[in-house]
Amino acid sequence: MTDPDDTGHESEREREAAGLPPSPDSGGVPAGGPPGPVRVAFWGWVVAVALFVVGFLLLPLRRDQIVDELVEAGGGQVTADEVAAGALPVLWLFAMAGIALALLMLLFAYKMREGTRSARSVLVALVLVMLAFHLALQAFVNPVTTVALALACAATVLLYLPGVGDYFPKLPRTVRRWREQP
Repeated sequence: MTDPDDTGHESEREREAAGLPPSPDSGGVPAGGPPGPVRVAFWGWVVAVALFVVGFLLLPLRRDQIVDELVEAGGGQVTADEVAAGALPVLWLFAMAGIALALLMLLFAYKMREGTRSARSVLVALVLVMLAFHLALQAFVNPVTTVALALACAATVLLYLPGVGDYFPKLPRTVRRWREQP
């Protein structure tokens, strides 16, 4: 545990070592909290996560449409009955995996709002995973997940605007015991 200074807050050096942004009373971060683009990005992520959950829950309801698309993509090698036999469990599996991924996005969006630099990087990785899913498995895509992905991409771009970089401090370089300091 860290020792608070006389103001009751952790020292700025300890906050920096933990990868946190400067405290609001130090002047490094605006007193109102995170910068505007970070706040907008956070709420964009919240809405995107809600849309992703709705979109993934719609997957099992679109079973017949998805089966038809998969049979057509199979080029006549499989029948609709063969695809339909295993479709529902796979659709529920995709839905649950998508919801888990969306909840991870929500967790890291919350950490990003606090100024954690690595959370911003994880959100980029999660958007790329969702984009790959979106492009690779077209039969499972619906308009709701498309809108959610577009919103998540826009929220990610907001995190890399020039005025936002200072809110996500770089972690200090650790000195290894076997390396000599100059």
